[in-house]
Amino acid sequence: MRVFWLRILTFICLNVNIVMVFVTVAKACDHNGVACSFLKEDDACDTIGLESRVVINELMVDPTPEVGLPAQEWIELVNISDSRVNLDSWELMVGGTSRLLPAYWLGPGEYVILCSVTGIDMLSGLGPTLGFQLPALRNSGNRITLVTPDGKIRDEVSYSDEWYGDNHKKEGGWSLERIDPQRSCGEHANWTSSRDSSGGTPGSRNSVFSPNPDEVEPQLLGVGVISPNVARVTFSEPVMADSTCFYLSGGLGAPDRLEFVSASVIHLIWDKGLQLNVTFQLTIQGISDLCGNMMSQVLQPIEWIKLEPGDVVVNEVLFNPFPGGCDFVEVLNHSSKRVDMALLSLAGRDSQGELRQKIGIGSTGIALEPGELFVLCESKEGVTSFYVTECESCFREVSSIPSFNNSEGWVVLLDANDQVIDELHYIEDMHHPLISNVKGVSLERVNPDIPASDKGNLQSASAAVGFATPGYKNSQWMTETSRRVSLEIQNAAISPNNDGYNDALIIRYVMPSPGWMANGWIFDLSGTEMVRIAENLILSTEGVLQWDGSDPIGHLLPPGPYILMLEMYDLEGHIEKFREAVVLTGQ
Repeated sequence: MRVFWLRILTFICLNVNIVMVFVTVAKACDHNGVACSFLKEDDACDTIGLESRVVINELMVDPTPEVGLPAQEWIELVNISDSRVNLDSWELMVGGTSRLLPAYWLGPGEYVILCSVTGIDMLSGLGPTLGFQLPALRNSGNRITLVTPDGKIRDEVSYSDEWYGDNHKKEGGWSLERIDPQRSCGEHANWTSSRDSSGGTPGSRNSVFSPNPDEVEPQLLGVGVISPNVARVTFSEPVMADSTCFYLSGGLGAPDRLEFVSASVIHLIWDKGLQLNVTFQLTIQGISDLCGNMMSQVLQPIEWIKLEPGDVVVNEVLFNPFPGGCDFVEVLNHSSKRVDMALLSLAGRDSQGELRQKIGIGSTGIALEPGELFVLCESKEGVTSFYVTECESCFREVSSIPSFNNSEGWVVLLDANDQVIDELHYIEDMHHPLISNVKGVSLERVNPDIPASDKGNLQSASAAVGFATPGYKNSQWMTETSRRVSLEIQNAAISPNNDGYNDALIIRYVMPSPGWMANGWIFDLSGTEMVRIAENLILSTEGVLQWDGSDPIGHLLPPGPYILMLEMYDLEGHIEKFREAVVLTGQ
C-alpha cells in the first residue's frame, strides 16, 4: 500500500491573474509488503530512470545434476544504481515468451532471485526471491531481455553453453555468472561458469566478480563469397557497421546494402555481381564493437569460385569410436582455391541412396586454404582424448553430424547447390583383416587424387600413430608407389642416458604401398631374443620405429653389441627382411 501526503500552497496574484501551485510530497512507501517510515519533505522519490540500472547477473539454466544447489532454474538480478527500483510490471522476455514481474522494491546493490513459485521454498534460504511463472530456460542459445514498463530495454543477455569454458560444468549443476555487472557490452567475454563449490552464488556477489572493461578491438574471423552478389563477413564479436565501412575494388565500391545475419555476421550485397575466379580486394574500416573499440583497417582478398568435384575431399572417417569418444570426418581442401566453409554441407545416405541428415559445415565465412584440413565432430574432446593431433585449431564442433553405421555408410560432401563434391562409401570389411577389434580405428584415404571408392584407396590408420590422424597427414597417405621397402638406420650406436644425444635407435621406413606390417626383434650375440620392438604392427606408408635400449619391463640392457632383426610383409605375400648390428654404450 502506498500513501501520498500532498501539501498544496496556493498564492493568488490578482494583478496578473496567475495561480501558482507548489506541491510538496511526503511519502510513505510499500516496500515489498512492509510499510516504511515517512520520508522527509526534501527526499526524492524512487524513480525508474536511466540511472536506475538493474542487470541480469547470474543464470542457472541447467540445474541437474545437482552440485550443491537445488534443482531449480533461476535468474539473479542486481541493482547497480544508487536508487531503489520497483520491478512492478517490468517485462522479462525469455526467447519468445514474455512474463510481467510482480511488485518488488530492489535497493541499491541488492540481489533478487527470479524463480518459479514452486522454487521459492528451496531458494529463499539463499537470498531474496521473487516467485512467478518463470519461463523455461534452454540449456544454451537463448536470449533474456529485461524491459521497463515504458518499453525501455534495461539489459539483454544472449547466453551460450560455450560461456562455461568448462566441458564438465556445462553438463549441468553450475551457474553462469557475470564477471563485471557494470559492463554492458561484449557479453561473451563477461560471463563464465561459477567457481563456487556449491555451483553458484544466488543472492550474493558472484564468485568471479572482477572489474572487466572491454579494451580489445574486434577481429575479422573470415570473409567468404557465397554467391556472385553476396559476401559473408564474420567478426569475433558483435559490431556496429554500415555500408561505408566496406569497399570492394574493381569498380564495385561500397555494398548496395547490408544484411545482419547476426550481431557478428554481416552479408554484404552488391547489385552488380563479382566475376568468376577473379580476385577482388575488400577494404574494411571504421568498424567498432558495442563497447566502442575500433578495429584496425583490414585489406582482405575475396574471390567468387565454383567448386568442382574433387576440389574438397573426405580424407578420413571414424565411424566406430571408442566408448566415450565420437565419430569424426576429416575434410581436405585438395584444390588451389580458397574455399568458404559456408559453401559446404555434409550428409549421409539412407538404404535407398537418398541424401539424409544434411548439415552445414560452416556458417562463419571462414576460408579453408589450399591444402588445409579440418575435422568435423560433435565434441573435440571426444576425439583429442583418444588421439594425437597436430592441429588443435582444425576442429569444427557441430551440434550433430550424420549418424554413421558401424557396418556400412556414406559420407557425402555437397556444395551450396547440393551438388556432390566428393563421396566416400565405407564398409567395415575395408579395415585391415589382422585388426581383431576395429573399434576406435579410422579409415584413411590413401590418395586424394583418385576416388575414395577405388579399391585399396581406404585403409585402416596405422597402429604406429594410434589408429587415427585427425587434423594432420594420413598415416597411409601415398601418391606415388615404389617397388621396394626403403629403410634407414640412424644412431646405430646409442647411449640412452637422456642427454638428448643418440638416446634411441631410430629406424626410418618408407613402404611401397599401404597395409604393410612389421615384426622386429633385438638379439644378443648368442642369438637370445632380448626384446620385441614390433609385433604384427600395422605400419604407416612412411614413419619411424624406435628402441630406447630397454628390455620388455623397461630396464636398460647391459652395454654391448646387439643384432636388430626386422621382417616387413603385406597380405599379398611380399616379405622384406633386414638385419643390422647395433651397439648399446654406457655413456
